[in-house]
This record gives sequence, structure tokens and C-alpha cells, in this order.
Amino acid sequence: MAGAGRALMVFQVRGEQRLSFVAHDHHWIPVDVDGVTLMRRPADPMVNPAVSAGWSKAAKRRRFGRRGRPA
Repeated sequence: MAGAGRALMVFQVRGEQRLSFVAHDHHWIPVDVDGVTLMRRPADPMVNPAVSAGWSKAAKRRRFGRRGRPA
């Protein structure tokens, strides 16, 4: 169902940890360390160029209120 996107699925299984992980086209990968599955992520933060930096208009309104409201 992820299509061209990426997904992490965590589900319950029998065993000591009781969890299993499946990664689809994701930069985090499941790694088995002494019988415990951990998620390894890259050291460099991934920057999404589609997300603009700064505050959204809604966040600014919540923080500073609306300016010029009629009294």
C-alpha cells in the first residue's frame, strides 16, 4: 500500500522480544544485535527540501494571535 513511498511496519510475533520490523524503501533498517532487533538510522539527518524552514501561518497565529482584530 505504500506504493512509491516508504514505510516501517512493526508487528507482534512470538518470541522473547515479541516484535518484528519490516522496512520498505526506508533509510532506517532493522538490525539483529545479540537476538534483539534494533532500528539503525543514518548518522546524517535527512533534509527534506519540500518542507520549508520557519513557522507555519497557523503556528504564528497560535503564538502571536491575530493582529488587527475589530474591538
